[in-house]
Amino acid sequence: MSTPRRLAVMLLSLAALAVPVVRGDALDDLKQRKTIEAQRVEREFTEGRAQAYRLVRAATPNVVEATEKLHTLLAMVRNDTSLMASRRDTLIRTLEWDLGKVKEIAGERTRVLPGRPIDPVVRVPRDTVGSGDVGRREDTPRRPSDEAKSIIESRAKMLADSRDDRRTSADRFGKVMRSVDESAIPDGRDVRFPKDYAEKMRRRSAGTKMTAKEQAIMRALNTLIETDFSKDKFEEVIDWFRKKTKVEIIIDRRALQEVGIGTEAEVNLKLRASARTVLRRILADLILAYVIKDEAILITSRERASQMTTTRSYYVGDLATIVDVRIPPVLSQMIAIQNINQIANMITQTIEPRSWQVNNPDAIGTIVFDPITMSLIVRQTAEIHYMMGGSR
Repeated sequence: MSTPRRLAVMLLSLAALAVPVVRGDALDDLKQRKTIEAQRVEREFTEGRAQAYRLVRAATPNVVEATEKLHTLLAMVRNDTSLMASRRDTLIRTLEWDLGKVKEIAGERTRVLPGRPIDPVVRVPRDTVGSGDVGRREDTPRRPSDEAKSIIESRAKMLADSRDDRRTSADRFGKVMRSVDESAIPDGRDVRFPKDYAEKMRRRSAGTKMTAKEQAIMRALNTLIETDFSKDKFEEVIDWFRKKTKVEIIIDRRALQEVGIGTEAEVNLKLRASARTVLRRILADLILAYVIKDEAILITSRERASQMTTTRSYYVGDLATIVDVRIPPVLSQMIAIQNINQIANMITQTIEPRSWQVNNPDAIGTIVFDPITMSLIVRQTAEIHYMMGGSR
């Protein structure tokens, strides 16, 4: 081997010996140290920001010290190597935003703190004194510009307007609550009814009346019964109902054939409730329904039951109109319409709500107002009419 080649081999061997070999334990130790250092930086970042905001929100805002604290944190984060690059960028952007925010907070607190002048004096730090400020001391006061004065005045006006708005809102709320209290006090004046009020009452009381048997059926359906059926035949259950309620019950066998239900169908029900509820539960399981027709209970299919309705009118003219000379006629009509809507809503929400189309699109019950006759036109089953007072 020639001398130059031997010399090159020796140099390469020495270089290989000079490179340290990092063992697995040393590498883990290095990663752990880096993680600990990153945690320290995060902790100092959090504590330093909190301290800066405390300084600027103090009774006497110290924006200079708060700014210096943020600049120190910013230099620390920029020179750190333990953080991930993305995390370092996030912290830098946060601190740069904080620098502007603490100045804004200091300006606002200086303007609104009680006992302080609205026109604050800005101190010039030592490191901001340039060549044109020769001879100016560190604490030399400098008046804000016209633009700053304009901002201060506009924000002061906004604060005053906000106080006025709160005061106005409080006054209005107080008036509303006083009016509510006054409305709860009974009127001591004599109540005036229209001259034709007695005639209107007679019109509302008149109407299609239920027979004595139909009223007996309704009372029977309201009675409390207890059942314990287990694989009982449908026809036997209906016979038990006839004896229990002493009401005539007719089965529409053709309708049952149309929906594929036989009298041998099994009934399973253990319930203690009104006869009406029990009968509905039994029929609902078999996709059937019942109506009151010809002074008897008719069991039929749901489709046929939906077609067996009665339309009746209920006069509400005496309930809707009001007599008060202080109210203009147009407003009086609006109040009457509102009263009628409340009556209709009360009916559809309290009397079998699921039987009205306004609550259930598949239901058959409808209720509309006829302004000519001042009546509610109701299309419903005889049972619902009874619940509405149609049995009078």
